Amino acid sequence: MDLEYETNVENDIMYKPDDAVFIKAIDTKNVKEISAHLLEKKIVVLDFDRVQKEVARRVIDYLSGAVGILGGQVIKATDNMWVFEPC
Repeated sequence: MDLEYETNVENDIMYKPDDAVFIKAIDTKNVKEISAHLLEKKIVVLDFDRVQKEVARRVIDYLSGAVGILGGQVIKATDNMWVFEPC
């Protein structure tokens, strides 16, 4: 699944400003692409509202490791929304 960045909510990607990425369509297949945003020092906000709990846990674990290596932080904004902030 390729991530697309548009202003169209129907595509599950809300926007891609210069310093942050907000993603609603999340899958274990696109965590490497999401990690690339972290390497570019972009804040990544993920909405796990429509993601199975096991898949969400795997994605959170993977990206938490990536953020940890970069010296950043992970913030649980809500039950289903997480913010990954690289240093």
